[in-house]
Amino acid sequence: MLQIVCCLKSGGDFDWDYVDKLHENLKDRIVNFDFKFTVFTDKIDRFSLYGINIQSLTTDLESYWSKLEVFKMKGQVIYFDLDIILKYELTDFFKAVTFSPFRSNGKSHFYMMEGFHKDRRFNSSIMGWNGDFSHLLTGINKETIEKYDKWDQEYITDTVLKTNEILSVNDYVNVASYKHNCQDGVHPLIDAVVFHGHPRPRDVNWLQGEYALK
Repeated sequence: MLQIVCCLKSGGDFDWDYVDKLHENLKDRIVNFDFKFTVFTDKIDRFSLYGINIQSLTTDLESYWSKLEVFKMKGQVIYFDLDIILKYELTDFFKAVTFSPFRSNGKSHFYMMEGFHKDRRFNSSIMGWNGDFSHLLTGINKETIEKYDKWDQEYITDTVLKTNEILSVNDYVNVASYKHNCQDGVHPLIDAVVFHGHPRPRDVNWLQGEYALK
């Protein structure tokens, strides 16, 4: 079964409302695939309810680096940041992750979004993999975090490329940046909107209807 994962770390801009909204958004948009939804979190004020499986964060990685814990998940996995808004079912991408065999060189598939900035090759807001990439978590250390600073996607990119090719999510999903493309609304051909940085979805007026957050 396809596994969809996210990460909720305390002390930041996100709370359970965002987890619930992503889960609802996925249920509305994914009609042709069965999936299991899991959130990795250090918030212990909630039990697994309403189809949301809760797994505890077990490291002390700070803020965005905590998302590396999702690489505990093996098999057919898709990761979404909590500030993703899906407009349509991402059928082609889900098929790519679910049904993709190993490549001819025996390596597993790994997917990342293309970066929104010229100096960033990939973005980790949407990722997918079919196989075992747990070394992305087990191989992290203080020196590596200091080297990459806040650019977790650069660490993921460099580490995966040592052994695997990274395939583009954008080949399957029409992705738009809110900051760069959608401040006045979303083009009808866009499949997913990424809110990297600020504002957050709850701060955007046109999202207070269909995609309203509490």
